[in-house]
Amino acid sequence: MKCSAVVVAAGSGSRIKSEIPKQLLHLGGIPLFLWSLHVFQKMEKVNEILLVVPRDKAGNFRELLPDGSEVKWVTGGPRRQDSVKAGLERVSLDAQIVLIHDAARPFFSPQLVDRLIDSAAEQGASIPVAPVSETLKEVSQGRVIRTLSREQIYRAQTPQAFRREILIEIFQSVPQDRTWTDEASMLEFAGVPVAAVQGDQRNIKITLAEDFHYAEYLLSQMKLEAPDHK
Repeated sequence: MKCSAVVVAAGSGSRIKSEIPKQLLHLGGIPLFLWSLHVFQKMEKVNEILLVVPRDKAGNFRELLPDGSEVKWVTGGPRRQDSVKAGLERVSLDAQIVLIHDAARPFFSPQLVDRLIDSAAEQGASIPVAPVSETLKEVSQGRVIRTLSREQIYRAQTPQAFRREILIEIFQSVPQDRTWTDEASMLEFAGVPVAAVQGDQRNIKITLAEDFHYAEYLLSQMKLEAPDHK
């Protein structure tokens, strides 16, 4: 099946308190967004990669890609869902599976992508999930209300994989004046089943400045092949 990967790198990184987008900050001496591109570029199953970037920073991203990189450039919007929609509109018409990935997650594996593609091809939509190990508390106004069961609680990750026609229909049918944290939540709202596959505890999302320190530690342990860059 033909697969397209939409890598979302259009966020401002406000929570990391950086003057430049966090996707341009370095991890292991390499811009963060290049780690995600590198995984997809190595995969024969991925036929197309679209990188969604901020309009005012597109040049900063372009100058970091090595010559010959076959990446389609897309300008993002103010919200994540706007950026995903912009990428989806540029996906090739013959793509059957679309992968949506946050560039702030550098440590996903080709094996995870394989599982997601196979699952989405069979069931229409599939996301990676990881179990929660901490005790969960519901808190209101600074006070603990109750303890929640962890048995059916998982953390959603990316990439998330969808049949192209399902994702297009969802963007056309669910209200876009509402903010959606991921594409799977749109499908849930519309009553469309979403399959869950085993994620990876190392597939962390870099959101805060301290997350970079943990990511550097993980990188030192994983011994990953470094992406090419200028």
